[in-house]
Amino acid sequence: MNELVTENETKKNSVWTIPLIITMFIALVSLFFTGWVFIDTNFVSKVDVNAGRQIRLFVAFGDEKQEKPQPCIMMTVSYTNHGGKVVAVFDTKLNVKWLCENKIVLEREFKALRELDNFLMAEGKFPQYPISTVVVPGKTNEVRCYVFTPYVTVEQEDIPKGFDLVIEVYTQIMNKWSLKSKYRVLNVSDVWQDLKAGLTFNAKVLDIEEIK
Repeated sequence: MNELVTENETKKNSVWTIPLIITMFIALVSLFFTGWVFIDTNFVSKVDVNAGRQIRLFVAFGDEKQEKPQPCIMMTVSYTNHGGKVVAVFDTKLNVKWLCENKIVLEREFKALRELDNFLMAEGKFPQYPISTVVVPGKTNEVRCYVFTPYVTVEQEDIPKGFDLVIEVYTQIMNKWSLKSKYRVLNVSDVWQDLKAGLTFNAKVLDIEEIK
């Protein structure tokens, strides 16, 4: 009998009672989530960059004197920030590879020279204005439509008559360029074959598929 009383008194006097344990558990879980939200909001950013389902291949003049027609790519680009920290994407570029029978025959980097609305206002010309920085708040996405043109002049003789394209999308965040996504365009023909044609050029809207 004395042993039973002693055991009951020990349970009553114990600091770690079941209600207290439950309360402490809830407090720790709340503290964990509060810390996670703070870190996610202030320190975490993860940006995915994806193209739309189609691109437009065309030719436009790369100078105000309209003397240098160049291959151009019009592409919609979506920037999605999965983290809580605001991200600034300073620049976007493409690495474009021409393939014939799965072999690279030409490779050029394309710069995002103009946003679509500015390009239309400029009537297809390319005044040298920098594109705007894309600011992507946490848990949101921003969409832009760019006109891309080669950094280095592409000569007509370098472009095959029929080809596939591999397009790699790179972005610059802070001072670092990184590959964000890669796409394939199959069976391209009757476009970019008329760089010396004068003032009228062929254009095509083509489907693209992502390369995982």
